Amino acid sequence: MKFYMRVIIIPLFFLCILFIENGQNVWGNDIVLVHQGTFGRGLSKSAGEFNYPSGIGVDSSTGNVYVWDQWFSRIQRFDAEGNHICSWNCSNALGIDVNYTNHVICVAAPNQNKIIMYDQNGQIINEWGSYGSSPGQFNTPRDVAFNQVNGNVFVLDSGNNRVQEFDSQANIVNTWTGSLYRAFGISIDPSGQFVYVANTGACDIHKFDIRGNFITRWGSLGSGAGQLRWPRGVSIDQVGNVYVADSDMERIQKFDSEGNFIEIITGPHNHDAGPFHPRAVDVNLNTGEIYVCASYAHRIDKFSSNSSYEFSWGHHETDGPVFNQPKGIAVDTNTDQIYVSDTGNHLIKRFSNGGNFESQFGGTSFVDRDEYAVFFPAPIAVDSGGNFWVLNQGIYYPDDPSWGSDKYVRQFDADGNYIFGFAHPDFKAGMYGLCVHPDTKEIYVTNTPMNKIMKFDSS
Repeated sequence: MKFYMRVIIIPLFFLCILFIENGQNVWGNDIVLVHQGTFGRGLSKSAGEFNYPSGIGVDSSTGNVYVWDQWFSRIQRFDAEGNHICSWNCSNALGIDVNYTNHVICVAAPNQNKIIMYDQNGQIINEWGSYGSSPGQFNTPRDVAFNQVNGNVFVLDSGNNRVQEFDSQANIVNTWTGSLYRAFGISIDPSGQFVYVANTGACDIHKFDIRGNFITRWGSLGSGAGQLRWPRGVSIDQVGNVYVADSDMERIQKFDSEGNFIEIITGPHNHDAGPFHPRAVDVNLNTGEIYVCASYAHRIDKFSSNSSYEFSWGHHETDGPVFNQPKGIAVDTNTDQIYVSDTGNHLIKRFSNGGNFESQFGGTSFVDRDEYAVFFPAPIAVDSGGNFWVLNQGIYYPDDPSWGSDKYVRQFDADGNYIFGFAHPDFKAGMYGLCVHPDTKEIYVTNTPMNKIMKFDSS
């Protein structure tokens, strides 16, 4: 009986709500829901704090740094030393670039299929675009780049596998395609002669002339110098060197303009600071200073012109009763303790029945994970022995199935010690629900994209 109650208690709750009318329900009994208490709290949204920063642009004339703060849905502006200046709401964006002549900020909004221009105080100057494949339309534009010579805007129209060029008034100038595959990053060299694209899905960099004629490409899937794994951001310095955010190898790689490898740049990458995991990079053309979004660690890293790490700013509180997008909760019926999967912080947290924080395990995870990792934990369940099970969603790339562990369901004891895990090829489609039979310990997983329930024995 306990098993069935666990499965249907939430649906029954919503059915009760739907059938209540004037304090009565269809069964003729009054239903009174009494709030008994609340525990936990959200993150601080104070100025200068980040929650998954994913886009960055530098105004080379003022030194100001603009960061798209993804999970806080805002753009924040800082001076060159990381001191907060102002912020404004921006709920959908990804790529961001700055015209350092007139201080205009341009943003690609992929879910809205449009481009937005702001002044340096966050006032919208212009916006254009709609879904489609005609000139001037977009399909998931992921990045933008200014030609600093004439002010034209180049848009990486990723879903259409093309680049579109507009003048400063949003009039279409040119459009061209290349052998692009899930591309995420675009940048123009300071001379206004060359366009570089991070061709993310194919793990290489493409170089074009300013009219879209293909020149060369470099990179391949791998971990060696010059090889790439999920390159996202790209930026060009004053002398034409190319900086690539090699996200899943936790590094920036620097190349000359012809793609010859120069060096690897890394920021803090440890348990206390979190992973480096760069998703965006930009260079101040006047000073050569390099700024990087270390997204999983919710911070910005600054490097000198000689690639030496200087300092970071941002971060946010992760420990104790602080939640960042919690997506799972379970109760141990033996002890009444409550477990919460704190998804955005890559943590499992335990509370007393009264909501007092007791312990946690996990931590900001590295992409080069192993079977013990807690990486974007989602639904969780507790079995009759007090052990709990986690849907560890992680990241899976169908183009690179060997990368990382595929043990997506994991079992831990009450103190967070790993017991074992298992996987199934269909898990790669996606998993969004989990429960465990309290007696037989059979495991049920909802495979949402494939519209099915998968049942496993306890082994």
